[in-house]
Amino acid sequence: MSPTTILSASRFYQRWLSAAPDREGKVARLTEAALAGADFAALLAQEGEGGL
Repeated sequence: MSPTTILSASRFYQRWLSAAPDREGKVARLTEAALAGADFAALLAQEGEGGL
């Protein structure tokens, strides 16, 4: 089962997307990104600035 399929099955995830539909594109980009060089603190800060 792919990560996207697992997320789509989550009731929380569906409500979270409904609150801000633009999140779906962000999640799609993150699922395709390489995690080895990811700066998670920076990614979280960006989301916080966006009103997460």
